[in-house]
Amino acid sequence: MPIEINPTILKKLGYIFYNYVAGNNADNAFAGTDKADWIQSFGGQDTVHGLGGNDRIEGGEGNDALYGDEGHDVVWGETGNDALYGGAGNDIPDGGSGHDVLTGGDHFDQLYGGEGNDWLFGEGGDDSLVGDEGQDKLFGDEGNDGLHGGDGNDVLYGAVGNDTLYGAGDNDELYGGDGNDKLDGGSGHDKLWGGAGTDTLAGGSGDDELHGEGDHDSLSGGDGNDKLFGDAGSDILNGDGGNDTIYGGTGNDFITGGAGVNAIFAEDGDDYLTFDGILDYAWSGSGHDKLAFSVEDYDGKASINDFDLWDDTLVFNGWAGNVDIGQTAGGDVQFTFANGGSVILTNIDYQPGMTLDTFNIEWN
Repeated sequence: MPIEINPTILKKLGYIFYNYVAGNNADNAFAGTDKADWIQSFGGQDTVHGLGGNDRIEGGEGNDALYGDEGHDVVWGETGNDALYGGAGNDIPDGGSGHDVLTGGDHFDQLYGGEGNDWLFGEGGDDSLVGDEGQDKLFGDEGNDGLHGGDGNDVLYGAVGNDTLYGAGDNDELYGGDGNDKLDGGSGHDKLWGGAGTDTLAGGSGDDELHGEGDHDSLSGGDGNDKLFGDAGSDILNGDGGNDTIYGGTGNDFITGGAGVNAIFAEDGDDYLTFDGILDYAWSGSGHDKLAFSVEDYDGKASINDFDLWDDTLVFNGWAGNVDIGQTAGGDVQFTFANGGSVILTNIDYQPGMTLDTFNIEWN
């Protein structure tokens, strides 16, 4: 049977709780009161309800089911594989060690998975979910939620609302869902999907895969050899460091390969491509595309594989005197810049008498 201590005794001991309830090492089912309770279930597989008031519930050893119910509750699973339910109010469920399931309920909840492979559900309200150690799954559900995977290979779902997802360590999967979300893979080889809304995706370190999906998204690969997919909408894509592969998708995209050896596929739409890598391979695709270079500073090599003389434009930032036109050993058109950089149009044969005026060039 649970042990209850008189509130007068608690007051003398310096506690602010109205009532203290203690279990034992058997399997118990008991509840607090409508006041602020301190409940310790100790050993066994227990079912505990805090009922009303702002409660403190400690599961102890065993696989427990702990319910905060009404009020602003703090619920600790401690050891064992526990199920924690915050209920109504602004609650703090903490799974502790073991493989736990945490549910926040309505309002603003803070969920901590602790050690083990945990499942966290924010449900209603603007919630904070932290997986901590282990391979965790975090579901923000409704509201503008913050999800932090922690160590381990985690899966984060923002769902409805404008959410912030951070994978942190290891190899994570992040799904923004509806709303304007911010996704950051952190370290490791991560996969990010923005979902509906205007999303911001950052791969972080590692070899990452980023999908903007719907609307107008911003994708940054970070360090590592990344793959970026703009998908639908007019997107901003930047490979950053490493050797990256970038697909613009539909829409009018702004694409920067970044440092390294990059492959850029502009695909559909009127796209703007900026080159500053060591070696870039680009396919402009359909649409009226612009390909931009700094004729003073660019020292890499770019190979443009489907340049359209009628639809596409070269954007040269600098003085025309720093650009020479000629041909490669294979007979393709080649532009050479003052700092040693070069651009080759692999699908256009050089013809005697060709000048810079032969091409659509925009000077800045």
